[in-house]
Amino acid sequence: MDILVSTRGIACFITLNRPQALNALTLPMVLAMAAALDAANRDPAVQQIVLASSSAKAFCAGGDVRAATQHKDQPEIGARFFRAEYELNYAIATSPKSVIALVDGICMGGGLGLACHAAYTVASEPSLWAMPELAIGLFPDVGAGYFLNQCADGFGEWFTLSGARIEGAQAVAAGLADVLVTSAQLADVMSRLEREGAAEILATFTPAPAPTLPQPRWEREYAPTGSPTSIRLTQQHLTACKGLSLRAVLQRDYRLACGCLRGHDFYEGVRALLIDKDKSPRWQPATLAAVTQEQLEKHLAPPFGPELFES
Repeated sequence: MDILVSTRGIACFITLNRPQALNALTLPMVLAMAAALDAANRDPAVQQIVLASSSAKAFCAGGDVRAATQHKDQPEIGARFFRAEYELNYAIATSPKSVIALVDGICMGGGLGLACHAAYTVASEPSLWAMPELAIGLFPDVGAGYFLNQCADGFGEWFTLSGARIEGAQAVAAGLADVLVTSAQLADVMSRLEREGAAEILATFTPAPAPTLPQPRWEREYAPTGSPTSIRLTQQHLTACKGLSLRAVLQRDYRLACGCLRGHDFYEGVRALLIDKDKSPRWQPATLAAVTQEQLEKHLAPPFGPELFES
């Protein structure tokens, strides 16, 4: 099974178990996690909920976007994954019981959507974090417009537009995670969560030394890479999301995701990076200068079906 659920002591453990695909999320996985989260919130024996992985290689490498592109002529089918994923992100953030994400290994894209909305986010030292959506013609979704705007000034734009990968210490320094631990300590934390509250456990860890982050003026020190349309969408999206609630950001995410499903670059990016693997996407438009405001605004057209959270 791709999702394992068990209650041990005071905690419900929801474990991603698709190691051969680096725990890339499928629609059934998302729905199973949402159901497990709901059941745990209704179980009086459960005091906290733990998101973890069965493999140290990856917490979650993101969404299984190849599946979302299999129905190009019926993009509303692909939209079902994004709707369910964003609903899960919101359920994690608004859970009445504390959700603790234990991040070891790769954490990218949709993985941050699981980890960064948790009440407590624990990063291992070797964990690897990234938001690589621009490389596949998408944009930083899963509520990233909300949590990246809570990070150090300028970090969110640099992180997404540069395609950078950072380790656990930098994730803590940036504000993506709360506590840094070794992989050995992570196993101990998981064991203790069966009988102790997360706040009490994590308070015993001394703050990690401040790592070096790329600064100052990140935005002047990199060349954005990826789909020109995605680059422009991301720049506008991060700015537009400042001050918005998570609910409003996710609603905007869903509109933009539907816009990407109606367009060209998402399918082309997935083809070039994940299917044919020639790493030579043919973006349309091919340059930043050729991207018009009208094209960007089309991505905010009404989504497939009702607005997110209004179904």
